[in-house]
Amino acid sequence: MDNIKKLVEYYDELFPLTDDQKVFLKSLQGNTTTPTRFLHVGCGTGTHAQYLAEIGSDVTGIDQYQDFVESASLRKRTQLQTVRYFYLPPIDMARFLGKGFYDVILSINNQIIFMHDETLIKKMFFDARTLLKSGGKFVLNLTNFSKYNISDDGVDLPQKESIRSKLKTSAKHSSNGSYVMNQKLVTSSGKNLNILENTEIYPLTVKEISDIAKNSGFSSVKFYENYALSPWQNNSQDVLAVMEC
Repeated sequence: MDNIKKLVEYYDELFPLTDDQKVFLKSLQGNTTTPTRFLHVGCGTGTHAQYLAEIGSDVTGIDQYQDFVESASLRKRTQLQTVRYFYLPPIDMARFLGKGFYDVILSINNQIIFMHDETLIKKMFFDARTLLKSGGKFVLNLTNFSKYNISDDGVDLPQKESIRSKLKTSAKHSSNGSYVMNQKLVTSSGKNLNILENTEIYPLTVKEISDIAKNSGFSSVKFYENYALSPWQNNSQDVLAVMEC
């Protein structure tokens, strides 16, 4: 993201922790006697990681943007809470984090598409498989890009909206063959703030997720359209993929 500082103030409003998300995240804890170990890749301001810590999980949050890591760290209420945040790009997570250590790895809110390259996407899947315990889960949440025809002229994607702001997003096929995303934050006071400007993305599809997961060593993958676990359909707005080792 090009101008992440402009987004931090509004991030929790635009990407809130919903009741369905709480139920879903709690279901990932399982029935173990020890705290479930979560790795949240692209943790943002730490809303989801903080909730997981509050319900007894051991949580590591990483993000490639220092502004997010600083904001998340401020959210931590006491030093006794089992949640920690690191400034660490996803591409480096397997170099610095423990292999076979985590029960669940999360990458939500379209974070994975900013890997922007098929090879890097495949590496992230492989690294996630390496970091997970046997029986662990890798959870992805992203836009259902198969629903949209991302052309040279561009296409508007679903916008996020809160009382104080709107986050308008579009994607297009660029002249060099890649895909790029533009994002503008419109505040209630009338300010227009550019967040993304021709930022490269990789519009990952359900079929690609299924194929890459299989090739990375995951034993199964299930697709839903939301955190209430409604079955995924071709016209679903979002994709929630749950892969298991």
